[in-house]
Formats: sequence, structure tokens, C-alpha cells
Amino acid sequence: MFETAGTPMRSDLIHQARARADLYHAIAEIFLSGIESDDLLERLTTANNILNISSTQPLMAELERLAGESAEQKARLSMNTFGPTVGSLYPPYSTEYTNEMFRKEQELADIAGFYHAWGVMLTDELHERCDHFGVEADFLAYLSVREAYARLHPGQP
Repeated sequence: MFETAGTPMRSDLIHQARARADLYHAIAEIFLSGIESDDLLERLTTANNILNISSTQPLMAELERLAGESAEQKARLSMNTFGPTVGSLYPPYSTEYTNEMFRKEQELADIAGFYHAWGVMLTDELHERCDHFGVEADFLAYLSVREAYARLHPGQP
């Protein structure tokens, strides 16, 4: 395999896709279950080192700050940020940020159909809408894993 100057090697592209998957999965975890995982900061640091994304620095600084907080304090922070209802100031649902109230059902159906076209669906245990930011981030993680697999096994389905 020949590489041109400035072109990442295939193994680098695989590592980058896996790092994106880890980054998206960590974001999904934060949105869906709060900041509970002990290795969350470590996974984000590893992904950041591979991807060299400076925009993750504020998130990592906040996770470092929250490392010593109790699970109850972290859950309270999540509740204060997103609130218990859709009508909160910062709802975790992408369709809540549009002004087209009568198209929301169609948009939700379109999102669910898109997931279905990729062969994935929400688990019954999740109890979240398909436009939840955590669900969308987890889908991006899935796509990144698929990219890594495709780069590792070119030409295979």
C-alpha cells in the first residue's frame, strides 16, 4: 500500500474512526445517563489525543471538576441543565429547537426511519425519543464504528 505525503495511513484512519466512536459514545453517555462513569474522562482524553480536537477542552475541564462530586450532585446538575420536562429551557431533544410545532411528529418519524434504514432501533429499556441528543450521539458512535470496520475490512459488507 502506497501513501502520498500528507495522507494519513490506513491504520491512522482506523484509530481516528474508533476515537470518534469513543468520543460520541462518551457524549451519549453524558446526555443519557449523566456523568456517572469513572473512566469517562480517560476515554475522552484518549480520543482527544488521537483526534487533536481543541473544542473538547471545556468539556474535559468540567469533567475533571466534577470528578470529586457525588453521583447525587452529578444527577442534580443534569436535572438542572435539562430539566424533567420537554418544556425546560434546554431540552435534550433536537426537534424542540425548531419553530415548526406541527411538523415535529413527521421529523420524529423521519429520524426513526433513518435509524431503521441503518438497521438500528431504540431499545425498549431506554425510554427516550429518537431525537434525544444522547441517542443521536450514540448513533454517530455506531456510524464511526462502522467506518472503522469498513477501513479495516475494505470491500466487505
